[in-house]
Amino acid sequence: MNKEQFIKAYCNEEEKRGDGFFIFRGFTMNQQRLENQVPPEYEYIEEWSDGFRQVWKSDQLNSTITFCEGDVIVTHHERKASYLCELENAAKFYGVNNR
Repeated sequence: MNKEQFIKAYCNEEEKRGDGFFIFRGFTMNQQRLENQVPPEYEYIEEWSDGFRQVWKSDQLNSTITFCEGDVIVTHHERKASYLCELENAAKFYGVNNR
């Protein structure tokens, strides 16, 4: 499954924020199925994940996937600088200093 197929399967809302920054949202209770279908370009970020939240990132696609208690959020950045800013903010939010 690629990113577009994943978004189509799990997200039903799209929001454009700023210049080339998109957020796709959806909901599923089938966490195991979602985890098995995360596209291969994404790596699991253990430091940002816990018992309620799972986070993946793709430096290649400038994108993140977050699953939290059924909510699915996929971000996409057309610009690398915007993506790196999201990673920096996420690291601060999740209380870790590395990406």
